[in-house]
Amino acid sequence: MSKGRQIRVIMFTDIIGFSNIMSKDVSTGIKVLETNSTLHKDIVEKYSGKIIKKIGDGTLCIFDSVVEAINCAQKLIKQSNSIDLYKIRIGVHIGELIFKDDDIFGEGVNIASRLESIAQPDSIIISKDVNDQLLNFKNIHTKSLGCHSIKGIGRVIELFSITPDNSKYGKGYLTEKIIITDKKNEGSQSILVLPLRNKGKNEDEFYCYGMTNELISDLSYKSDLIVNSIENYKIKNWEDLSSLELGDLCSNNYILYGSIWKRDEAFQFSIEFYDIKNQNIAWADHWYEDWNNLPNIIDKIANNICNIFKIGGIRELGVCKTIPAITEAYELYLEGKYIFQHRHNEIDIEKSKEKLSKAINLDNELLQAHMLYSEILICEGKFYESLNSYKKILQQYLTKNDKIRIASCLNSIGDILFYMGRPNSALFYQNKALNICESSNNIRGIGYVLNSLGNIYAYKGELKEAENSLLNSLKIRKILEDKLNIALILGNISLVKLAQLEFETALNRASESLKIREEFDDYYGLGIINNILGNIYFKDGKFNKATHHYYQSLKYKENINDRVGIVVTMNNLGNINIHKSQNNKAIEKFNSSLEISKEIGYYLGTCETLENLANLYSNMGDIKKSHNLIEKSLKIRYEIGCENGIEKTLNKRDLIKLGNKEINIELKSSPIHNNLFPSKGIRISNLREPGKINFSLVNNIIDDINKYVKNYND
Repeated sequence: MSKGRQIRVIMFTDIIGFSNIMSKDVSTGIKVLETNSTLHKDIVEKYSGKIIKKIGDGTLCIFDSVVEAINCAQKLIKQSNSIDLYKIRIGVHIGELIFKDDDIFGEGVNIASRLESIAQPDSIIISKDVNDQLLNFKNIHTKSLGCHSIKGIGRVIELFSITPDNSKYGKGYLTEKIIITDKKNEGSQSILVLPLRNKGKNEDEFYCYGMTNELISDLSYKSDLIVNSIENYKIKNWEDLSSLELGDLCSNNYILYGSIWKRDEAFQFSIEFYDIKNQNIAWADHWYEDWNNLPNIIDKIANNICNIFKIGGIRELGVCKTIPAITEAYELYLEGKYIFQHRHNEIDIEKSKEKLSKAINLDNELLQAHMLYSEILICEGKFYESLNSYKKILQQYLTKNDKIRIASCLNSIGDILFYMGRPNSALFYQNKALNICESSNNIRGIGYVLNSLGNIYAYKGELKEAENSLLNSLKIRKILEDKLNIALILGNISLVKLAQLEFETALNRASESLKIREEFDDYYGLGIINNILGNIYFKDGKFNKATHHYYQSLKYKENINDRVGIVVTMNNLGNINIHKSQNNKAIEKFNSSLEISKEIGYYLGTCETLENLANLYSNMGDIKKSHNLIEKSLKIRYEIGCENGIEKTLNKRDLIKLGNKEINIELKSSPIHNNLFPSKGIRISNLREPGKINFSLVNNIIDDINKYVKNYND
């Protein structure tokens, strides 16, 4: 027999009620076995099949052709009916087999066996995989029996029947009452995903954490279901609550929970899907898997849930392969993700990046690892490196035609270009992303893009468009019960209201955001929202309160070493000093800000600080020095292609030439990336390589991306 793994069609047959036949008449039972054996030998060979073994009164056969296997099954049933001694039932599946010691093993064998065991007499039950191979053969008629949870398989499978015309059972119903997943996707359905429990060693905890996050992500990408994590609700001692109590507190329709146990070269997985309304388990299963199947397990579970809700056109992601090297890469990715999301210092950041780099080197198509690495680069303020990384990821997703993640890449590219001072270019990519999200009904993606668009419109001074985009984004986030993103958008709305001089509304929205940030102990968000509150009080003339919030912001930003954010808040504090005529203190803060901006390559921050210094020296009457600083800023803005910034800087230069000693103070807020993870009392490394970026390379990257997107649209 052949060695190794091969794809084959697997057929199980079984005699109905053979134990009863034997108990009544042993000689008749023996005759039935002999007749059945001869029947199988002749017919299976005729249809180019191979009998692997006999299992009591049943047989296990394999075929190279699906059509040959089905023709064989139909012939077996027809011939057994003509004998009138017994009835048989048959299950057929196609899958990967492991050949070893004249026997076969694998999930495909288990599925075919289960299909046979739940069939009626004279019936052939086949899996969807088999049915798909029969679609072009009009002489073979199949009937869908719906989606079913098959015990011990760990999958929800759509089943079909093939029943001969002369069968008295007619429609080939199943013998067992198994869980029939016949739910319709009516209205919004929400699922609360609880963390998978680790039943193995403590050092294996990252598998459970990472796979829980992957499951939430995959369900969100593959469907329009509302998928929530328990972490979003901040419920104390939630482990002590019943499923019904959790459902009431979290306003979800279903709860998904389970456990994983790594055991040498295999793992044991259990899963339960609880229907809160009906107070029963809608699907439950447990199974053993070869460790090399680890990258596929989350994809299977997500597809099961989609099948339960009869979601058509499930978005296949297909980013992993089940070979040992890829499994090792997936392990490294999960470990890198776990380290990053539980980081406590700069060393953890580097460890995470090291794990992700190794994963990418082992499997360059493991795009989740690429995406996470690119987001960390944005966290560090390495916009050029991140832009280049997203360009490569976008190429691969365009090849796969994965619209959901194409839109996600374009959204991130738009955000980076916005941070680099190119709002018009950013707007182009965000609109592309929005069109793709709308065409694929990706509600979550629409929410992200609308927030990004709101920020761009606000920067460009198009406040009505900014407010509309942000309010629509907020509606989506509230539907999804996504609290941290609700807090992010509330902060952005408060900035728009501040620009409209609606101080009370701006303060209310910012205070709402602050409350959520404090609830999650989110240092990154607390640094941002305190800076926004400082801006509100500054504009409202309440300078002491403004100073208090700026220093609060600085405390959080210094704690996590958010150096881009530090530059922004230091500039705002310098402007407070200007207002209080504390010129030396203002110069000190601006110079500190300028030093950090140059060190990390934050060119927008450099420009803004130079212009703040120009404003200060203009107020002091040193017009020549003020003019020189403006010219330096203008030169950088031209180099980086900062369209809107050039126009604003030219206006400031004109005011200085006219001898104005008062230039309107612009208060800034830190750039906010949609997908950044919350930071709790940690230090994030933002150091970049000193020296200038070759901006012609940036333009080349943008040209490449434009070409890819154009070809994709064409």
